[in-house]
Amino acid sequence: MNNDKQTGFYSKEDLRNILRLYLTQYSTWMRFYIVSLAAAINDQEVIENRLLEIPIDIAGIFRIYYGDQTAAQIEDLLRGHIRLTMDLVKATITGDSNSFNHSAPNGWIIPKPCLQSWHLLIISGMRISLKICLVIFYP
Repeated sequence: MNNDKQTGFYSKEDLRNILRLYLTQYSTWMRFYIVSLAAAINDQEVIENRLLEIPIDIAGIFRIYYGDQTAAQIEDLLRGHIRLTMDLVKATITGDSNSFNHSAPNGWIIPKPCLQSWHLLIISGMRISLKICLVIFYP
């Protein structure tokens, strides 16, 4: 990644590529997490730790452009999203929706059918994305 020496900002291409890299890492590590839980491989702690490093990396990019406060908010939102996703995956694989209900925001009650649970996850992801946009564009 070529960081512009005078401004400290990434070029448009580099910024797009580094964000793509982090989102690809998120997808890859989340897939590892799902496989690990489903196959009972018992390496979830390592994968969880790696997944929770991604918000730090992404916040570092936003810190360059929007400062520490916005970067911290984005990191918290992404970390919450990842934790919520991990909890939902774990609850879906184990069939224990009660464990997820304790970490679900706004007192959601997660229905038993998996399709409805995944639908709620998508809605949650959209809410988190909206919060991120609001933090970025309306600090």
